[in-house]
Amino acid sequence: FEVDLWNRVYSDMSNAVQQSKIVPNPIISPEVEALVGTSPPTIKLMSVTDILAALGAQTIDIGVCGLIMSPVRLESFDFVYPFHTPSGYISVAAKPAQQPTFVDVIMGLTNCMNPKAQLILLLLLLFVFVFGHLVGLENIISQGYVNVRDNYFEATQDGMWYAIIIMSTVGYGDVFSKGLLGRVFTVAWIFWSISLMAMLLAVITSYFLNWQMIPDSFAFHITGVDSLIDFSIVTASRPAYDSIKQHLPSVVVTRYQPNTQPDTFNDMLSGKFQVVVDRPEIIQYYYNKVPAYSGKLMPIGERFDQDGVSFGVSR
Repeated sequence: FEVDLWNRVYSDMSNAVQQSKIVPNPIISPEVEALVGTSPPTIKLMSVTDILAALGAQTIDIGVCGLIMSPVRLESFDFVYPFHTPSGYISVAAKPAQQPTFVDVIMGLTNCMNPKAQLILLLLLLFVFVFGHLVGLENIISQGYVNVRDNYFEATQDGMWYAIIIMSTVGYGDVFSKGLLGRVFTVAWIFWSISLMAMLLAVITSYFLNWQMIPDSFAFHITGVDSLIDFSIVTASRPAYDSIKQHLPSVVVTRYQPNTQPDTFNDMLSGKFQVVVDRPEIIQYYYNKVPAYSGKLMPIGERFDQDGVSFGVSR
């Protein structure tokens, strides 16, 4: 069976090379044409286990066997047509940004202020206000602080500054108490403010530990072939177009001219489309061999075998 299958594969490869001489195909380079040659390479019969081991050791280049594609095997091998699904097509989406933008960070800082954090922050500000007034009042009565002005309004401002310096554990030392009552106020505020700050930082830290700074790609939420109806799709393959329309007659699919796969990928990466559908060997070629797309595409998620469609999204 595998020998007959390989002969079929080689026949398809030879036909593709001949067809590229009539209709140029960017995948069929002179190097590929030379590798295809004029006759099939010699076949060495091996067990499936030996084939996988030889592929891993790179002692053979191509293994032809009944091997089902799995996520683990996708990390080690390139699966090419004939595919294990009837349609033989997969879909890809653009890889989400790897680095968070300034807006992402600002939104994260804003969102981390949940009601609990807001309550703690409100308490801190309230006690800063109260402590500032106590400092101002005590200073008017006993002149018990250094570098606190005599006017009550100004002394209150200096007191709030003093409270913030203590709360943040900066400790400039520009304001300090020299009286017993002031020192009692200061010690009480040190323990109370540190407790509140610890709770506030714990709430914020907990949020960031569970927060994904880079938003999920929309494609991660696709759960089946029917989910494709919600996205803009493009393909440069007429059979792929027909397969999609057969499964989802109402879906809108843009079809480019044959052998214009770079245009479909470029338009997807620019945001014009969300999903590209093509044969797996096409996806694998551009993902592995073309630097402009390397690392930006990866089969992932469900491969809707029951519908005869294989599906992948971005890494």
